[in-house]
Amino acid sequence: MNPIAVRTRRERAPAAEVRRALKRFRDYKDAGKHREISAVLEKHSISNNALNVWLNKPDDAPFATKAPYLVLAAKELPSLRQEKKHRSYALLLQELGLKPNHAEQLSQLGGTYSLILGAQIKDLKFDGQLAIVTSSPGVVFFWTRYEARGHPRKFDGLVVERNSIVHLIGLSEHNMFIAHLRAVRNPSREVMYGTLAFEELSGVGYVRFALVPDGHRMSEREKAFTNEQLGMPIC
Repeated sequence: MNPIAVRTRRERAPAAEVRRALKRFRDYKDAGKHREISAVLEKHSISNNALNVWLNKPDDAPFATKAPYLVLAAKELPSLRQEKKHRSYALLLQELGLKPNHAEQLSQLGGTYSLILGAQIKDLKFDGQLAIVTSSPGVVFFWTRYEARGHPRKFDGLVVERNSIVHLIGLSEHNMFIAHLRAVRNPSREVMYGTLAFEELSGVGYVRFALVPDGHRMSEREKAFTNEQLGMPIC
């Protein structure tokens, strides 16, 4: 008796990449950007009907012959979140009367910092790190992680500088992060001090804080000054 042949499906593209691609197309559909979708699909010889089938049956998409082209097409659609961030940044610069190339002037701020708070904010716990990132084209943003009543969360926002004050501004439906820091000449080697206002559904607080650049060892003099600024001992 001949054994029964079992056909197994072979992925044409990694399932994780296909899922990300389908999410990008779904985001664009939800935003009503049908023209942009049609343009990239046509470029890669994919029909709108095929995309709709994959959106309805995402588990089948990685095995489709056109799966690699679907992934390539999705990469040509900019992240809507990133696009929104760019628009917000341009509007912020315009309202503050800052030049469009402002982000280039802030490139030296890029890096990871230890976030030291002068006091704890009720029901909120920060993980102690804050990153400032420069992205292309011309946007500077920050992000940090925290816990709200035991639930881990991530928050990000925009960074600008005016009159030697660095402003970290993040607003969303559920939280707010606004900080003002005195700018320094060499942020990769100097501690920056400022005031932070943070609001989350579970708590709100206004505290003094410091940003210590990653890899920087604070001198005894810096520790004493930080202690004076924040009103707490720095070990």
